Amino acid sequence: MAADYIADRMYAYVLQAMDSLKITYSRSDEKRMIEFTEEASPFPIKYRIAVRNANHTISFFSELPFRVPDRLSEWFAKRLAQLVYDNLYVGTFDFNPAKGNIVFRTELFYQESLISTDTILLTKAIVEDTVTKYTEALFRLSRGEE
Repeated sequence: MAADYIADRMYAYVLQAMDSLKITYSRSDEKRMIEFTEEASPFPIKYRIAVRNANHTISFFSELPFRVPDRLSEWFAKRLAQLVYDNLYVGTFDFNPAKGNIVFRTELFYQESLISTDTILLTKAIVEDTVTKYTEALFRLSRGEE
């Protein structure tokens, strides 16, 4: 019961944080999840933020708006792993070869604590900065370009 209460509070903080930025989002209160898209260059940034009670996390996801062709999956996966290892300190890019999609993911853990709206906003900014920084390079790699 207490875990549900904390998850509900965390979801309210997520909503409050995004409202402070005047972001228009779709929400699923049952799933404690919101989704929205922001314009960015060279591609728009899609966000999904979910409060996950089972593992006490606020999960931030951003699926990139292109796919990796099946013929390049293995080649791309190796280069993506190297990019993540060499460059990322917060979050990771997940690649699903079966679907060809790439998702940036990071999480905040809140077990027995509450995460401030400032921390939620900072994490959203990290997602935005990371996705903006690497999307163009990943797009080129998804086309087989070094």
